Amino acid sequence: MQDWVRRRILRREPLQYLLGDQPFAGLNLRVRPPTLIPRPETEEWALRCAAEIMRGANDSVAKSPAIKAADTYTDNVNIVDLCTGSGCIALALAQYVWRARVLGIDVAPRAVALARVNAHRCGLDARARFAQADLLAGKDDLAGAWATARRISGLFTAAFESGGTVSSVDYVVANPPYVSAMEYRDLDADVKNWEDPAALLGPGDDGAGFYPVLARIARELLRRKCQQTRAPGASTTTPKVGNRRVLFMEIGGQEQAVAVSNAILDAGFASTETWRDFAGKTRVVIGLL
Repeated sequence: MQDWVRRRILRREPLQYLLGDQPFAGLNLRVRPPTLIPRPETEEWALRCAAEIMRGANDSVAKSPAIKAADTYTDNVNIVDLCTGSGCIALALAQYVWRARVLGIDVAPRAVALARVNAHRCGLDARARFAQADLLAGKDDLAGAWATARRISGLFTAAFESGGTVSSVDYVVANPPYVSAMEYRDLDADVKNWEDPAALLGPGDDGAGFYPVLARIARELLRRKCQQTRAPGASTTTPKVGNRRVLFMEIGGQEQAVAVSNAILDAGFASTETWRDFAGKTRVVIGLL
């Protein structure tokens, strides 16, 4: 106990790292430095995201004369989680979305290893898989986004090959680095001294530099699904969140909302929405194809 007090008081080691665990969406996740500790505001929107996806699946069931009940819904729901970290969002979706198959991607090998530990710990190995990839390795343009999306699709197929080739991705979620350099300087020592700065600091003066890249990658991942599900001559009016071709991205607040919404629209999405967290802060920007 004295050692814990010393580490907490003198070294400012976060309590979650001392305990080694962090509850998240009803799951008990392992946490290790320097992989980011899951936050309650992320937990809130991850659970809301799962509920929205399930509502969309149930709506599809209700509209189909061939399917009589939600428990007979047999389509897999393919989800990609970019910048997965500890795997918290991916595992929450795998836990609560019926027939979900989730691939979490992170550039940090230690984060990927920890996410795999958490999947095994939560008994979700079959539904949540994780892979290491650098999302910024290619060119910062449409061709680069297409190549990265193709690589992710290959990783998805390899991860779930027992389930057959993955022809499309239904949803993309992301919680990228978005803290600005100015904000980072003001963070507590508990954060700056222990959590990976590469997972916190976003490029650009406002910290929002990753969003245009991720939006283009997400658009390429979702585009094939959009083409498959839109009938010839169908209206291109804004679909609802439940309509299975959606991007969800966590942001740092209202000051980033406009820039991120514009990045999503510039990437080719039809419209955007925002969600606020329990503190009233704009927390998620959603892109709809």
